[in-house]
Amino acid sequence: MRNTALRLLLPSLTALSLSLSLSITGCSSSEETTTGSGGAGGNAPKPTETSHDAGPFTVEPGKELVMCTFVRGANEADADVVKFETEQSTGGHHLIVYTIDHAVDLPPTLCSQGGQPSWNQLLASQIHTETVEFPEGVGFHVKAHQQYVMETHYINTTDKPLTVNSSFKETYAAPGSVKQRAATYFFGTTNIDIPPNGTLSKTVSCTPPVPLSVHTMFGHEHRRGTGVTVDFLPGKTGAAERLYETKLWDGPPIASFEGGHEVGMGDAVQVKCDWQNDGPTRLGYPHEMCFAIGYFWPADAGLMCVSKGGSDECQCNFQGATDTGPGGATIAVKLTRAEKIDGVKGDPASGAPIYCSLFRAEDWDGFAPKPGKAPYYFRDQVDVPLKTSTDEATFNITDVTPGDYVLSCFMDTISGGFGVGSGDIVNSLSPKVKAVAGETRNAEATLDFAIP
Repeated sequence: MRNTALRLLLPSLTALSLSLSLSITGCSSSEETTTGSGGAGGNAPKPTETSHDAGPFTVEPGKELVMCTFVRGANEADADVVKFETEQSTGGHHLIVYTIDHAVDLPPTLCSQGGQPSWNQLLASQIHTETVEFPEGVGFHVKAHQQYVMETHYINTTDKPLTVNSSFKETYAAPGSVKQRAATYFFGTTNIDIPPNGTLSKTVSCTPPVPLSVHTMFGHEHRRGTGVTVDFLPGKTGAAERLYETKLWDGPPIASFEGGHEVGMGDAVQVKCDWQNDGPTRLGYPHEMCFAIGYFWPADAGLMCVSKGGSDECQCNFQGATDTGPGGATIAVKLTRAEKIDGVKGDPASGAPIYCSLFRAEDWDGFAPKPGKAPYYFRDQVDVPLKTSTDEATFNITDVTPGDYVLSCFMDTISGGFGVGSGDIVNSLSPKVKAVAGETRNAEATLDFAIP
């Protein structure tokens, strides 16, 4: 048993309302604070911190909402960030902030949870107020006027419309202060299928592709979650050491590991999640989730390790590893399904989640991507049932770099989350579409084939 200093910080569960300077629904803003003094012929004071707001938005009774808000830093030169402060109003379930390597001039928009392949994650918060202050020498490097994306997820558990908003603030340090980059990790599963009026427990063991020094951790479920536990398994099969435990889905505690908890490439992190579904319908990802999340450093990029697509195998990938280019185009997608599909598992008329990806045309080989090739863009549609062959799911994939792409989609009828698996239905004919800067181009596909 490893002697690890573990500190549980129990955050306040009191919801805090944010004071926003803008009152127009769906707007965003950034404000800077400066120190120093100007003067005739002197240099303008440099900002020491920048604040950013998302919202206000309205969430209907009993519903969820995921929005992406695009904001920029006030720093005129590249900078080091050593502290974050976040706030979420009542109904705020998570706030995730990413960096993008180019400017994006889009209004707040509906979006998918989990970001895009080229986005780099800076922070993930699940409590109403949080301050993340890194030790000396640890933090993030950001570009001048850094482009950020605020991904905000809200859950309205009440019987009335709820007005929601979120904010984050970054604090800059002197250039050169950050010697080690921090990054976020996710360990968990999207193989979630909770029966009506029933319970479910899922366990996944993940081995990281690089050694990790884990410094913080919290569990992540949605409102039917009843518990998350995380164990460290030395050598994958050694005696389990409990790293984390909570029964709270809203405002879970944050574990802090003094000096870091070392997880080697031959070790495993085991995550177990429990749920209680008191409703009349089956529940799966993304309505429910199962993750252990936190910071590790030193790091080169964020890490996501997850089992999906009905497989128990935990697969890992680094976040933000794909350079997708400067964006600027939009692809409007229209998706239908065939009336009869042999071999499908589950009910395609039930409103199972739909996941669509854009691959570069040069990375596609007939029915599937070429070995080792990943999608450039991603979009999901949740609670959009294709009950018959005449129903349509329509949505936009935005900020696409001009070029030739192939559209590939699937419906998660097997409750495996965002990984396609045996029994899911896909489009056997993958349409090509050319993205053009400043234009919206159309792509249509039909889900007509079940994965064997």
